[in-house]
Parts: sequence; structure tokens; C-alpha cells
Amino acid sequence: MAIRHPTRRCSGGHDAQFILLPATSFVALLNAGVRLSLTEMNALTELQAWYASNCDGEWEHYYGVEIGTLDNPGWALRINLVGTNLEDHVFSERIVETSDDNWYLCRVVANQFEGTCDPSKLELLLKIFLDWAKSQNADWLKPPPPMTDEELREQEDRQFYESLNDDVPSELCRQMGCAKNRIRNSVMCRDHHFEMIRKYPFIKRCITISQPNKQTFPNE
Repeated sequence: MAIRHPTRRCSGGHDAQFILLPATSFVALLNAGVRLSLTEMNALTELQAWYASNCDGEWEHYYGVEIGTLDNPGWALRINLVGTNLEDHVFSERIVETSDDNWYLCRVVANQFEGTCDPSKLELLLKIFLDWAKSQNADWLKPPPPMTDEELREQEDRQFYESLNDDVPSELCRQMGCAKNRIRNSVMCRDHHFEMIRKYPFIKRCITISQPNKQTFPNE
């Protein structure tokens, strides 16, 4: 049995179905037929508090929290960390899988917390994220200070760079001397397309891609 990958199509060729988690109510989960224990209510309350602490009029328009279902069956959780006090923090991947009815995976990839699990472990995914969030900052609900103009430009550059389409095999960039493949919908490679649009080269340090250390934990 293969670990359920958060970005992989589920069995039967269907994508995971996601519902947005509101900042102030449990309506979405209740409408989805989820029965919540007191502990789960507390985990949701804390997750809502974390989400609300990051809403500043801008962040919530681009980032947020998604809870969805898998047709394996199972649950999927995605939490974007960009612009929060967890951005660029290291999270050790956690994998437990003993049967079709007892498994979960949690990791951070490209500043996004991703978790998938069997139908009984949604609460566990929330607790793993919350425990990690609390361990990373003395005040885990305190958002980072406002970004400087330079940091804002770096964020915009990174978002634009990462939005560029995939390479086209066997078709080189039209920039003289460039040996990279062009990207879709452009005659340039990713780097030269960025420079053509922005009028300055992309600074590689703007990209943040987490490479968590894989670590298997005993059954929990």
C-alpha cells in the first residue's frame, strides 16, 4: 500500500475535494458531516485562532487553510505558511502506515504544510500542525512584523517565478548562448522570461523550497 501523496490524484483518478475552513465557525466541517469531539473542537478553535492571527487584509487573499477529503478514503490538510511566523521553518516529515485503516503523512514542502490520513485521523493532523507551530515561536499566535519594501518585492518575484509554466522538452530558450529549455507560452527559459518581464534578473535566494529530513515515527 502506497502512502497517500497530498498532491497525487486519488484512486479512481479523482482529485482530493477541498473545503475552505472559515475563521469563525465550524459550518464547513459540520455541513460535510463531520462529528466533532471536544478535543477536535479545541484543535479547530486553535487552528482558527492561528488563521485569524495571520489575516491582515492581504494575506488571506492569497493564502489560507484547506481541509478536504480523499476517495481512498481519507482526509487531506493544506496550510500555507508564506507570510506567517512559520515561513522557512524546518519540519521533519512524519510517516506512519500499518494498514489501509491506520496511516498518515505530514510534511512541509515549499512553505506549505501538507497532511493526509485515514478517515479517523483528521484530529491528529491538526494536532501535529498545532504542536509544531507552538514549538517554533514563543508567541505562536504573533504574526511576523510587516515586510520591508525589499521583502515585498522578493515575495512578488518569488510568486511570479514559481508561477511560470513547465519546461518544453527539446526546445531551447531563444536567448543567445542559453542551453535551458524554454517554458510553455514563452520563447524563453524561466530565468530569461522573468528577466524579460521584470527588467532585472531573478535572485535565486528568493525561492524557498523545504527539504525536510525524512523520519519515521512509531505508531501513534
